[in-house]
Amino acid sequence: MIPVHPEWMKRGACLNVNPALFFPHREDLIEDTREAKAVCATCRVCDECLVFGMGERYGIWGGLTANDRKALKRHRRSVA
Repeated sequence: MIPVHPEWMKRGACLNVNPALFFPHREDLIEDTREAKAVCATCRVCDECLVFGMGERYGIWGGLTANDRKALKRHRRSVA
């Protein structure tokens, strides 16, 4: 089966970057996430990526690690 990707993914700054960069072994180590987050910082579809990634358990999506996204979800619930 061929995976279906959202249209915005074709415009991502990560399009020609090794996907392994966005799935580091240790997301809690700044050095392991710095390069991926730098790519995300230049991306024009970072917001769409983050929305997509909010449901993902692993990886860096929209410039945030899984732990970053969990913290964002907690923050959003606390201000709602």
